[in-house]
Amino acid sequence: VQRRQHYPEAAEADGLEGTVRVRVSLRPDGTLVGQPKVVRSSGHRALDDEAVRMVRASAPFTRLPSGFKAGTAELTIPIVFELEEDDF
Repeated sequence: VQRRQHYPEAAEADGLEGTVRVRVSLRPDGTLVGQPKVVRSSGHRALDDEAVRMVRASAPFTRLPSGFKAGTAELTIPIVFELEEDDF
């Protein structure tokens, strides 16, 4: 998911950072069930929106292990937005 990150220009210009926690439900084949949902905001709408976009763009995910018995898996993914010092 992190490889899909594109720091929102306005957020970067304003020096915004934070961690967004996004909940996803996955089928055994790694496809999403419904839409990803922000369960803990970074406090910045632009970062939250980008985190959801990143998760959607990363689907489908790796298949769940063959021993997985439930119909879906719920995961919470922390997505960190952190600027390098030279980005300021």
